[in-house]
Amino acid sequence: MKIITFFFMFIPLIGYPVGTSYSFIIKVTPNRIYVDSPNQIDKQTSVIITNASLSNLYGKVVDERGSLITFVAIPKKSFETVTIKGFKKKQSYYFIPLSPPYQELKLKVGQESYEIPPKI
Repeated sequence: MKIITFFFMFIPLIGYPVGTSYSFIIKVTPNRIYVDSPNQIDKQTSVIITNASLSNLYGKVVDERGSLITFVAIPKKSFETVTIKGFKKKQSYYFIPLSPPYQELKLKVGQESYEIPPKI
């Protein structure tokens, strides 16, 4: 009986999400942008952009030379996944929100979670 009780106590822990190690997770809110950075990278690194604001989000993902990787248009309360093929750790990548306007966001590998205030 004790084993069964012990087993059922820890079943809920199995279903909790664990942070991904190969994806950037960007959450755009009306006041800030929150970023969870991966600990490692892969040749195909994903950027998951969640729009938690009250308006549509328009932005682009570029590399350090300004070359466009992709343009995103995300409806309010929705998300989109962007895959950066050939991701190189020595090269810098940026997410630039165009509307609503926020600061340019550098995608940093191995960084703790961080946030960006709106552009003033």
